[in-house]
Formats: sequence, C-alpha cells, structure tokens
Amino acid sequence: MEKLISNVQAMPKDAIGSLNGLYYKIGLHGFSYYWNGDSWLKSQTPAVLIEAALEKCRHKFSLNNEV
Repeated sequence: MEKLISNVQAMPKDAIGSLNGLYYKIGLHGFSYYWNGDSWLKSQTPAVLIEAALEKCRHKFSLNNEV
C-alpha cells in the first residue's frame, strides 16, 4: 500500500516533491534546494537529476520515493 503525505500543512511551500525523505524545490537560477525542517538549503544534487527522479515517481509526495 502506497503511503502518501496527507498533512498538506507539513509540506513546505514551493516543494515540488519528496525523495529519500527530503522535500525538494527548484529555486533561483535552476539550483535545487532541500528542506531541513526550518529553511531551504542548497543541494549538491543538480536540479535536472531531481526533476528526472520525480518524473519517474507515480506520486510526487510519496514516502516511498527513492533515488
């Protein structure tokens, strides 16, 4: 059974999906950022890889999404 994140208020604003338990967004100048629980931090993973991994996921905000 697929577990989806149902508490929308727990999701940070601007998140495009969840991978490996982290929320991601694509920010200024095409950089990827992850949510640490308080703020967005720049990720070392290129934005194109984050977008490609999320594209393959059936549910963008599933707890089972892995790279």
